[in-house]
Amino acid sequence: MNSATNGLLPQQFSGLAGHLNFALPTTKERVRARVNSSMPELQAFYDDVGPQMDNIMTYLLDFPPDEKQLAPQELHLVKLAKAFMAIAPALELFHAPDEPNVWGFEDMDMDDRVVTPYQA
Repeated sequence: MNSATNGLLPQQFSGLAGHLNFALPTTKERVRARVNSSMPELQAFYDDVGPQMDNIMTYLLDFPPDEKQLAPQELHLVKLAKAFMAIAPALELFHAPDEPNVWGFEDMDMDDRVVTPYQA
């Protein structure tokens, strides 16, 4: 890890800092990064981040769901987890960076609103 990535993630996830180029703010930006990446780049991301997803999700349970309330380290981690969710279909389903035989993602409306869980 270089000095530019020091402290951008919680210490226990600092080894994933090299993948922060995928930790983008919106769904459309994350899909665009996936589509513009090579399969080896996506595979490297998937192989590094995937085994940490359980730990990432467990860690994030201690923080509020509202991203505006998160410190930068936790916000970067949330975006990295969202990037994993955007990239996984390319490896698990499409076997290509973009979904074959569908409209281009740039023409799709992707909603990034936060849904508040129902509380009785």
